[in-house]
This record gives sequence, C-alpha cells and structure tokens, in this order.
Amino acid sequence: MLQDEDSGLSKSRDDFAEIAHETGYQYVDIRRYERGQESYAALGARIDGLTASVMPNDLFVYQYPSEIDAQFEVSFIEHVAYRQTKLVILVRDYHSLHYGYNPGFDEVRLFNLAKALIVPSERMRTKLRADGVNTPIVLQYVGDFRTARNMNQKLSERSVVVLDAAAQTNILTAWQQKTPLIGVGRHEKKLNLPANVNNIQTQSVRESIQKMPLFIGLVLEKNEYAKYRSSYAAAAFLALGMPIIVWEQSALAGFIKINHLGWTLKSVKDVDGLLKSLSDTTIHEYQERVQSFAQLLRNGYFTRQALVAIEKMVTDIGVKKPVERADTIGNMHVLSIPDTCDYLRKHHASIARFGDGEVDIMHGKSIPMQVYDENLAQKLKKLLAYQSDDKLVIGLPDVFGDISKYRKPAHDFWLRRRNDHQQLFAGIDTSGFYGNAFISRPYFDLIDHNQAVHNFDQLKKIWAGRDILIVEGSNTRSGEGNDLFKGAKSIQRIIGPQRDAYGKIAQIEAAIEKYGQHKLILLMLGPTAKAIVGDLALKGYWLVDIGHIDPEYELFKAGATTKIKAPHKHTAEFNYDVEDLLDDPAFNAQVIADFS
Repeated sequence: MLQDEDSGLSKSRDDFAEIAHETGYQYVDIRRYERGQESYAALGARIDGLTASVMPNDLFVYQYPSEIDAQFEVSFIEHVAYRQTKLVILVRDYHSLHYGYNPGFDEVRLFNLAKALIVPSERMRTKLRADGVNTPIVLQYVGDFRTARNMNQKLSERSVVVLDAAAQTNILTAWQQKTPLIGVGRHEKKLNLPANVNNIQTQSVRESIQKMPLFIGLVLEKNEYAKYRSSYAAAAFLALGMPIIVWEQSALAGFIKINHLGWTLKSVKDVDGLLKSLSDTTIHEYQERVQSFAQLLRNGYFTRQALVAIEKMVTDIGVKKPVERADTIGNMHVLSIPDTCDYLRKHHASIARFGDGEVDIMHGKSIPMQVYDENLAQKLKKLLAYQSDDKLVIGLPDVFGDISKYRKPAHDFWLRRRNDHQQLFAGIDTSGFYGNAFISRPYFDLIDHNQAVHNFDQLKKIWAGRDILIVEGSNTRSGEGNDLFKGAKSIQRIIGPQRDAYGKIAQIEAAIEKYGQHKLILLMLGPTAKAIVGDLALKGYWLVDIGHIDPEYELFKAGATTKIKAPHKHTAEFNYDVEDLLDDPAFNAQVIADFS
C-alpha cells in the first residue's frame, strides 16, 4: 500500500511495502481518496481494478487500515479473502482501542477472515484474543525505518529531542526540566517556549530526518494507545543511531530495555535524574549498541523476519495438527501473567499454582522432589476444586487454548500433558477465573522474551516495600546473588527440606503462623506449597506460591536461550544436583527457622 500524504504513518507504510517488494512481493497501489457518494457498485469495480493481478492462493499482505473509510475496509478485505487468497493483515490500528467498541463495522470479523495477522505488541495480541480474534498472530515489535543518514559521531551534549513537534506541543510548551529540549517538526503557529527549549521547523518527514540533531530521542507519549503500539518516532531515532527514552508502560519499553537501546521512565519529570545518573561512558556504550542496531532497521530486518514468519504460518495452515487454536477445557478462563500479578497485589489474594508436578501427584505418581503421599494428593484435589475469589486464587498453566506463544519444547510438552489435566476437572465448575501459574515462569518458555521485562516488573510490585517471609527448600536460596527481592522492605526465611517437604508440613505451618503475621509469605516448596496455601490462606495469611521464580530470574538476567545451571543453589530442571552452598552471612541472618 502506498500513500500520498507525508506523515510518520505513511513513511512506515511505504517502508514496509518497499522492503516487501525487495523480497519478491508486488505492489498493490492503494491511495487515499474521498469516496463521497461513490456507490457500492463503483467501489466494487474500483477494488476489482486494484486487485486484478491477484490470483487464488497468492499471499496478500494488507496494511490496515487504509484510512479511506469503513466501507472500503469491509469491501476490500471481504473481496480479497473471498477470492481464496492467503490474506495477511498488518494491523497498524485497532479502532476498538480508541472507542471501546468496534465503530461502524466489526473489525474482529474482518480479522478472522485473514489467514494471519501481524501486530505490534503482546498487549495488542492479548486484546485481540480477548475480543474474539482467533487468527494466528505474528509479532513485529518495531517497524523498520529507511534512511540514508547515519549519525555515527559521539553525542555532543546531554540534550533530548522529540520528533513530530506538532504532536508534542504540550511537552515543548510545558517543559520544566533543566535538560535542554529540541522539537523537530511542523508548527502552524509560533509557540511560546521555555528558555531551554528550541523548535526546528520542518515541512516533511524527510526534512525532519535530515535536520535531526544528534541527541537522545524522547518518546514519552503517555496515553492508553501507546501501550499497544510503538510510534514511528522511536524507529526513526533508533535508525539514526540515537539512544532513546520511552515511557515505561509503552509497547516498546520491554524491547528497549532488554536490548539495551535506551531507558524507560515513568514521566517527563524523571528525565533530569536519569541523565544525571548516567556516565559519559555508559551513554557512549548505549550509543554504539544503537548504531549497530540501526543497521537492522535501515536494512529492513524486522519486516523481512515478519514476512518469513507469516509465509511459514500460512503455508502450514491446513496441514498442521490443531496447535494454534486448541480446544479449551470447559469454559476455563486463565488470566494473563500481568493481570494475575495485578489481582494478587490489589486484593492481597493468596495463590496456589498447579503444574505438571501437582497433576502427577494427584494421579498417584511420585516426582523428583516429592514422593507420592495420599494425604497430599487429596489436599491438592480438594484445593483444585476451589472457586477463585479475592482471598484465594487457583493458578493454572495458560495452556488450555492458544499455545503458539510458547517455544517448541514447552509447546510440545504442554500439547502432550494438558490432556492429563482434563480428567481432573470432571465434575468441577470451571466457570470462574484462574490465575496464571506461569507467574513463576514469565521468561524462558515464551517465544517473545521482550514481554519478560514487564512480567517481572509486575511481579516485583507485589513485594515492593513489604516485609516478606520466604519459605523455601534448603538449596533454593531465592534472591541470593541477584536483585529479585531488592525492593522488599525486609526479608526473613523459613527453610524446609529440599525433598519430600510434605513430611514437615506441620512444623513449617506452625512457623509460618508464628512469624508470618502481617507479612507477605512467598513459598518455593513444590506441591507442599500448595497444601500450605490451602491450609492457611483463609485464616488471613497472604501466601503467594512462587515456585521456580529464582532460577527463572537468573535465566532472564543472563539473557539465556538455553537452560543453564545457577551456581551454588538449586536450579529448576536440574533436579538431581548436589549443591555446593556458599556460607553467606547475610543469607544466614535472614533464616529464622530451619526444618531441613
């Protein structure tokens, strides 16, 4: 799709089309026009002309919306889909996010006509799924940006710059920070700007890029829609080799943070403090990293990756086993990881998570860290039937519907194992809600590792500023050697057996009741943790079964793509290890009871 207008959106569309054309796609030249009184027959004839070269089974990528009008969208998408093409929709906007509903036409129905969608964030994918979109989805977090300009010299001063100054008028006129600010873009009228704010007047996107000064890019659009897609300004700054500052809740925040391309902030007020905290060496290291990354954006790397992914996806449709849209069990609704964390924090709700280990126990089997115990199995079965409420949440793996977001080993594992859960729900009312058991696994098993930053941030908010009591196995040592619990007000620990902890449940529960009043209690004790939550949650204790969170956090901090053994403490999936524990005085001082 090509556009006549000069804007960031048209630049993004044209760059995508150009890169796709370089890989072998043909242009379909859709230009904006005023439909006026155009009849349905005339519109149909127009679309026939636009798509005359499109044949059945062709892969057709449509950049949505065209910004012509609703009837054009409906007619065009239906026309292409009903011609038996492999229609892929690149979703640049979703009207429901603006209005709270689908205005004038049913976007969900249109998206479900496609063979695949390309969307810019995990949040948008989650929103589309919640609204009823069941089409397979490919994520493209950042759009490529074509430019011949590459600013490879060092940053000369600590100033920040915003692009598309007309849209950033409020930031320019209300700037109260000491850091100098430059706006680049078009303004229809002269602005009354603070002394340390300057505006570079331009008439086009091309001119803005050519006149862009070499500073740190600022993208702090704090609105609901910024949570779902990244702005073209971010791509422009990165393509020019400029580190950026983005809003911590924006769609791009996790991507920027995990790839060390810039920094995230809560608000404009934090800019001075951030820049003051950064050394010249740190800023230049970030700039060098961004300059290398810029080559990817200028060469169309992310567009090419998205096209490869959708080509494979639509080729596999019809021949692969039902993986993308798996049947659900009953009407089970599992919250997302962030929503689960948010619910636990706001309601001070306890959670007991059920995974494959608990299922094995309930099926009469032993597992590596817990021998089968009939009493434990019965407790787990009774707890599984509990209806989640604001006192106690039952957590399940988010694997009973679409599991395409998981890496192949996890995907294949749950494809086999989730049927084991099904018989356990016979006679259980599943019409309520369930927490996400993967709050303890928010990184490694996901294809999209960028969302892990947000997942861990939400998780840490649960214990931020609180007195916490950790109940764990003797080799677990959660938080030792990392900053997982850095935000906690204080930490105490009860140590249980590394294996077969259920044999000591009475002593452990007595210690929790003695030391756990008015504390957040974090449990890392396998199936026994679930039984403890079931026994104590309704007595007024706040217990969060957090499982393998420490080894997961170690993997996240290392950026690991394969499982690695953390030294000197237990690591999930290394169940038969013998630990060489360190004598850590700080850790020892936190231990108030030891039943190992």
